Amino acid sequence: MKKSYLKLFTFLALILILTVGLTYLSFNQLSKSKNLASKTKMDVALVNEDKGTSFNQTELDFGNAFVKSLDKDEEQNWHVVNRGIAENGLERGTYDMMIVIPNDFSEKALSINEEKPEKVVLDYKINASDNDNIRAKAEDTASSILNDMNRRIIDVYFASIIGNLQNAQDHIIDITTLKTVGETMVETDEEIANSTHAQPIRP
Repeated sequence: MKKSYLKLFTFLALILILTVGLTYLSFNQLSKSKNLASKTKMDVALVNEDKGTSFNQTELDFGNAFVKSLDKDEEQNWHVVNRGIAENGLERGTYDMMIVIPNDFSEKALSINEEKPEKVVLDYKINASDNDNIRAKAEDTASSILNDMNRRIIDVYFASIIGNLQNAQDHIIDITTLKTVGETMVETDEEIANSTHAQPIRP
């Protein structure tokens, strides 16, 4: 009789342990899913290499102006760093993506008034992830960020250059190019989608 009670007790104990273990695993997975869903902001490393330029005897630096405009931006967590820190942070998972404003950014932006304006290029990388859902969310967020950057570029340009606005408006859609590294093109809004293309950053 005692052996029967002992077996029953052992059996019930095993069931209890198994149930608690499964409950913990389920709760842990649910918590991770909730944490992932609740992360609405991306940690973005911004590398500003723009050297600025001059226009009508006035020094202009669109890259620096864009950096300053981020002070009031609460959509993403921006980190203004150099390229090395951005690359390392991306590899270690500190940042979700990096964006590089090239050294000729202002110079090319000012070619908007020319008959054949040069394209303004922004380089970016997205933190690689084996999780398709995380990757898709990162690419969606990247697309949103890049669209916003295009609008900011236009705002900065119009705020800096008062004259020839009509001429600028005729060319503004054609000058913006976004390119990614090791990724397919992230589509921008319909107004500029036809002028964007994906190219790798050359080492």
